Amino acid sequence: MYEKELQVAKDIAKQAGVVMLKYFDGDQQIQIKEDASVVTIADKEINRLVIKELSKNFTKNILIYRRNKS
Repeated sequence: MYEKELQVAKDIAKQAGVVMLKYFDGDQQIQIKEDASVVTIADKEINRLVIKELSKNFTKNILIYRRNKS
């Protein structure tokens, strides 16, 4: 029933793994966000990858969750 969705998720996970390995032993370029949580350059690149691949594979709008600053 959700074969396409599962395949896209697997493909994205594999691509994300490649990105993670690229930065694994290198400079993580850590930044502190406004809420005091940590984000790395790998996090940002993977986030862009996920949004790009989901947008490419599914024609409906994608809801992007953003946490409130409270």
